[in-house]
Amino acid sequence: MTTPINQETSIVHLNIEGMTCAACAGRVERALSRLDGAVATVNYATERATVTGIERARIADATEAVAKAGYRAHLRTEADDDWTRRSTLARLTSLRRRLAVSALLTVPLMDLSITLALVPNLRFPFWELVCILLAVPIVTWAAWPFHRATVRNLRHGSTSMDTLVTLGIVVSFGWAVATIMFGPDGGGYWVGFGPTPPGADSIYLDVAAGLTTFQLAGRYFETRSRR
Repeated sequence: MTTPINQETSIVHLNIEGMTCAACAGRVERALSRLDGAVATVNYATERATVTGIERARIADATEAVAKAGYRAHLRTEADDDWTRRSTLARLTSLRRRLAVSALLTVPLMDLSITLALVPNLRFPFWELVCILLAVPIVTWAAWPFHRATVRNLRHGSTSMDTLVTLGIVVSFGWAVATIMFGPDGGGYWVGFGPTPPGADSIYLDVAAGLTTFQLAGRYFETRSRR
């Protein structure tokens, strides 16, 4: 039977929401440990924090400290096991849908963008626009969990692995669109391929799509294993 607080040892158990990597757990742990007399341990796998040295009257201070770090916390109770299972199942369902859509669009996008970039004879009118339209749902809707975490962390003056993922997606997609629309049409050079035909050196949409798909797959299987 779980006891949220043991009055003799002043132990508080909190559920932590919003963590996406081990760095997040470390950030929450440091925020809680800054409370006077508190010693905190945060478990990323179970999304729980154990804080010693604070009384029931100071639980609001603990949740506020977590909120200032960019996450959410509430006192753990007996009923939270059921809530945690439902929450994890909903997260898995969302990740599975995003992963499926991302993978189904990434495969044709990679085939089109690389093949048409290197073989000009196969190109058709507005082929670059078709590639961009295939990439948009991937880098926006499918990648939204990474973007959301990045924005939340930046608002609190911190970064995480999600920040790197978002940066890679935005830079590769943005650079591809910018060079397609405004870049010179004189060809370039790819290592392993040699000189490329005009337009071939401006396609990086497959990078943005591939990064999103692989990261979603990693996040999905990680969440399953943690469940």
